[in-house]
Amino acid sequence: MINLSKINKLILFCLFLLFLTGCEAKETLKNVNEKLGEFFKESQEKNQEGLINIFDKKEIEKEGIDAKDLTDEQKEKIDVWLEKNGYNRYGDPGGIIYTGGTPLFNEATGESMDRLEYILKNHPQILDVIK
Repeated sequence: MINLSKINKLILFCLFLLFLTGCEAKETLKNVNEKLGEFFKESQEKNQEGLINIFDKKEIEKEGIDAKDLTDEQKEKIDVWLEKNGYNRYGDPGGIIYTGGTPLFNEATGESMDRLEYILKNHPQILDVIK
C-alpha cells in the first residue's frame, strides 16, 4: 500500500523544485534583459554617432572643403592628429590590413581616391583641427 504522506511530500518536493527552477529562470531572463538593454543602448549611441558623422559630412560638402585645397600646414596637422589618436595613415584604426594594400583603391570598380579625401570623408570632425 502506498503511503499518502510520502506522495504528498514527493509532490511538495517537486513543486518546490519547480518553484526554484522558476526563480532561476526568472533571474536568467532578468540577466538576458539587462544584456539586451546594454546592447541596444550601445547600438543607439553608435547610430547617433553615425548621424553626427552624416551631418558633419554635410558640413564638409556645404563648406566646399576639398582635399586638393588643403595647405601643407593643414595636411601636416591632419597627419599629427592621426598619429596622436592612434590611427594609421588612412585614418583607420591601427593594425588593419587592406585587400590590395590600401583602402584608396576599389578593386571591384577600379576607382581610386585621394588619401586626404578619404580621411576627410571618414573624419569630418578633423575640420576643427585644421582650422
